[in-house]
Amino acid sequence: MDTRCMSYVDSLARTKNYSRSARELYITPQGLSSAIKRLEQSVGVPLFRVADGEILLTEYGEIFHRFSQRYLDEHANMVQEIEELRRIKSGDIRMAVSTGLFNIIPRDIAERFADETTTGARVSTVRSIVDNDCESGLTHGAWDFALLNNPVNLSLFAAVPLHKDYMFLWAPKTSPLAERDSVELDDLAKQTVVVLTPDEYVTSKGYAGRLEDELGCTVHCVDEMIGVLELAMSLDAFAIAPRTHAMAFTQENYAAVPIRDLFWGFSLCYRRDKQLGEPEREFVDFMGQFKKFYC
Repeated sequence: MDTRCMSYVDSLARTKNYSRSARELYITPQGLSSAIKRLEQSVGVPLFRVADGEILLTEYGEIFHRFSQRYLDEHANMVQEIEELRRIKSGDIRMAVSTGLFNIIPRDIAERFADETTTGARVSTVRSIVDNDCESGLTHGAWDFALLNNPVNLSLFAAVPLHKDYMFLWAPKTSPLAERDSVELDDLAKQTVVVLTPDEYVTSKGYAGRLEDELGCTVHCVDEMIGVLELAMSLDAFAIAPRTHAMAFTQENYAAVPIRDLFWGFSLCYRRDKQLGEPEREFVDFMGQFKKFYC
């Protein structure tokens, strides 16, 4: 039996239409129809029937489809395990980086690791993407490692902390808070505050809701940190930012003040069920040289 027929049956069972299924499988409807007929002749029973213009599974087809789904799942798992072993043997490491973390971690990680490795491993891919996509790709095997903003879902990922710091209040000099050595989040009650979009950035989820719901703040959300600071200036409002941005963009009329009860950091993460090979353990040790803890 041609194992491609497993995919044909699965696709046709989902689409209930030869034309749609054929487009999905990159074959002609005639070719798909012929393949299904040959399969039915091979097993000796009809697998599909026509009802109200749709192509539906017969009782025999339901059984075949159930077993074909198991086969396809096992085949996908087999291919993934083989590819995972190949990468481990070759020392090919893929990593994603949550947006903004290249302000802390050097961008030339691949080149630096290539200079230091003793196993011949290499970092083949380094991509900067938003938190949610970074986590999703790590979960589904698109990356071997990811730099994720804390808090990390420790039920899914093993995490090696690399950075911890206070978040900073970007305060107009006209505000008494700008003259303080440090502040707490409660000091912002009833103020207008600009933050990163919490739907995309896990860092903001811990405090954006509290500012609005508990402290009565007017909260504006922006997708990029530079936009957060620019909007705060245009509104003569406060912003919450990490040290790198707050210090780099200080203006004569703005001050950067640490928020002593609001923390930020990130970790090097990998799937908790992942078995690290020697090249990957070497990479974890290599990344440890970039640890920096302010608090």
